[in-house]
Amino acid sequence: MITEPNALNTLIAPPTLTGKMANFVTGKSSVGETLGEGAMSVIPWRRANVNHVNNEIYFDIVEEIDCIVESNGQVVANDVRGIITCASSMSGVPDLTLIFSNPTIIEDCSFHPCVRYARFDREQVVSFVPPDGVFQLMTYRVVDRNPQAPIYCRPELRYREGTGRLSFTIGPKPMAARKGVTMKTSSGGMGSAPVSGSSDVVVEDVRLVVTFPKCIKTVDLSSEVGIITTDPRTNELTWNIGRLPSGKTPELVGNLYLPVGVVQPLEAVSAVLHFTVPGQTVSGLSVKDLLLVNEKYKFVKGIKTILKTGRYQVRV
Repeated sequence: MITEPNALNTLIAPPTLTGKMANFVTGKSSVGETLGEGAMSVIPWRRANVNHVNNEIYFDIVEEIDCIVESNGQVVANDVRGIITCASSMSGVPDLTLIFSNPTIIEDCSFHPCVRYARFDREQVVSFVPPDGVFQLMTYRVVDRNPQAPIYCRPELRYREGTGRLSFTIGPKPMAARKGVTMKTSSGGMGSAPVSGSSDVVVEDVRLVVTFPKCIKTVDLSSEVGIITTDPRTNELTWNIGRLPSGKTPELVGNLYLPVGVVQPLEAVSAVLHFTVPGQTVSGLSVKDLLLVNEKYKFVKGIKTILKTGRYQVRV
């Protein structure tokens, strides 16, 4: 129990500038002399006698896609990992049951100690008494072996007479529609939840990092969209687009200049694509309902999803 943050926060005051100054003046230690309520709780990860004026709980479903894509668009390898984080501020000892609408897409799960794994293994629901505050509820991988990304990157490279002509085209790609979900609050209101797989998605934080062979010392690439920066130390070029514009297909194009006598370098040009899509997931994982037992008060619940890249490599 002594390693639980719940107990440590009651025994050792979190470091603050005010606390450090007070300890310096008074000569006292930040370590408490008595056990607090958190250390005396029956549930190790939750402090005792929790009381909040507003009872709320929110979930964030974040999925990361790792992918290797050939220059012709063919996916060579891919993997999708998901993390569900929770921000809980609920009074008493809430016993919650999180019900997914499509739990069969989840595999290779890892849970916070508060989750009753036997019940998930038996009923495919997440039953838990949450810690007070922000914590990571679970991690998982997706069964889907052919995930669809909402964006494409098409490279083209040709060498000729000591120069190379390189271009990258980035544009939106429709995703297969998946049914979303709406969650009710216990107070009778409706909380909105995302509809995964919409073809009209917003792609943000688009960034392409291109690494050139060490023999290429001069690069002349330009684009009408975004900001281009180069790093001579790593021989990398970063094309920062930001939010993918609607109605436009951003293109990065220009020349590579080779040393005298070099027709084509043996080392290949590599590119890594980054992007973020709020309100979307690759798997379409959605929450059907969240049930509360053991407590009678009204509370607010909500869910947010986000898709982003882990290692998304484009072969040139």
